[in-house]
Amino acid sequence: MTEETNEFWWWANGDGALKTVDQSELEQALSRGSITARTLVWKSGWAEWVRAAQVPVLEPSLPKHL
Repeated sequence: MTEETNEFWWWANGDGALKTVDQSELEQALSRGSITARTLVWKSGWAEWVRAAQVPVLEPSLPKHL
């Protein structure tokens, strides 16, 4: 496992509710379509929230039809 896999990530739902997950849960949510590439994500150490599509490590989990 990489160090990133052991860190917690957060995502913000459309209604502003936050969900805390590990990287594998986040990747699964993206690949299942539970959240989209436009979903805002964040992890400790980042200055701001970014869209999932902007995070290189999450790119393999994004649906290929984007």
